Amino acid sequence: MSGEMGQITKAINRMAANLSEKEHMAEQLRRSEYLSELGRFVTDIAHELRSPVSIIQTTVDLMEPRVKNQSDLKECVEMIQKQLDRHSRLTTELLNFGSPTQVKMDPLI
Repeated sequence: MSGEMGQITKAINRMAANLSEKEHMAEQLRRSEYLSELGRFVTDIAHELRSPVSIIQTTVDLMEPRVKNQSDLKECVEMIQKQLDRHSRLTTELLNFGSPTQVKMDPLI
C-alpha cells in the first residue's frame, strides 16, 4: 500500500514486531530466572546431603583400622565406603549442575 494507509500499516507491523520481540524477551527472562532458582535449589540440596554424609565418612574412617582383622566387619565397612564414594560423586554432580557456568571471553580483534 502507498500513502497514509501504507505508513499506518508499516507502523502497526513494527509495533506488532516490537511487541512480539518484547514477549519473547520476557519469556527468556522468566526461563532464565527459573533455571537460576533451580540451580540454587539443587545446590542447597547438595550441601544438605553432604553434611550427614561427612559424619558417616568420618565414622567409617575411624572404624577401618579397628575392623581390619575382622573380615565380616571389614566387608561391611568397604561396602559403606563404596556407597559413600558413589554418594560423593552424585553430590558433586549436583553441585556442578547448580553452579553458574563460567564464561570465557576472548577479544575479537
